[in-house]
Parts: sequence; C-alpha cells; structure tokens
Amino acid sequence: MNLQPLLFWVREKSGSNAEVDFLLPTPRMIPVEVKSGATGHLRSLLLYMDKTDVSLAVRLYSSLLLCREGTGICCRGK
Repeated sequence: MNLQPLLFWVREKSGSNAEVDFLLPTPRMIPVEVKSGATGHLRSLLLYMDKTDVSLAVRLYSSLLLCREGTGICCRGK
C-alpha cells in the first residue's frame, strides 16, 4: 500500500490565523474542512480559495449533502 502523508494548509498572520484541515492531492488540490456541526464559519476555506486557483472545496459535517451555488463549496455529512 502506497500511503501518502496528509496535507493541510496554515496561514500564520498576527491576529488572523487560518487553517484548512486537509488538502486532497488531486491534480488541483481540493481543500476539505471538517466541522462538528452545521453552524460555523468557512472563513479559512474561503480564504484558501481566494489565494489559490481552486474552484471546488468540501466541508464535512453531520448533515445532508449540500452544494452552495456559485461558491464551489460542497457540504457533506451523515
């Protein structure tokens, strides 16, 4: 089995840190944010998308599948 290390993204800026939980190593990195519930902000995920040419992101939490039109963000839960 060829296991690859988990990838993630961190921006450390005074008073404004940001992180994306996982990056899926496809030809274009797909950022994945894991949340404990439906509430919460996607500030870090949106910041990553702004700083890169990524047009698709995934948010995982315990709810139904939802794609936010015009954002490229798909949300998936149980």
